[in-house]
Amino acid sequence: MIDVYAVARGAEPAKVESEFEGAGYGDFKKAVAEAVVEYLAPVRERYAELRPDEAALEETFAAGAEKARALAAPVVADVRERMGIGPA
Repeated sequence: MIDVYAVARGAEPAKVESEFEGAGYGDFKKAVAEAVVEYLAPVRERYAELRPDEAALEETFAAGAEKARALAAPVVADVRERMGIGPA
């Protein structure tokens, strides 16, 4: 949880440890939850903007999947060849 808080706040884990030294675990958990909620706020806001347009989302997902397949295909072919399984 220290690492999660550190990432959400952009702090070093050692600083987080010293910041909460002597504090109760419940207080720390609440601080982590608040930090994560704040950290993810821009993602939630953008999702709320995009979510109503289902067709555009599906198009974006399909384009992303095709791009991922194109990037992965040479690697998968190489792995199959080296392992001697499936089509090359």
